[in-house]
Amino acid sequence: MEHELVPGVIECLKIMTRVKCERVAKFAFDYATKHGRKKVTAVHKANIMKLGDGLFLNVCTETSKLYPKIEIS
Repeated sequence: MEHELVPGVIECLKIMTRVKCERVAKFAFDYATKHGRKKVTAVHKANIMKLGDGLFLNVCTETSKLYPKIEIS
């Protein structure tokens, strides 16, 4: 969700849930498995968005343990 408060000032709101992060991570690893890929790259800004993107990164890391043949970066 995003909107322009005043001209030149944009505010964005991103809602993250563990369930949806798990869904995205599982899809990525299943896709990699199905298509013979060796690596999944999790794109995030966890250094800036510590809670939301931190959750996503943690879920991706946890999910990667279920797919030992696929590297995560």
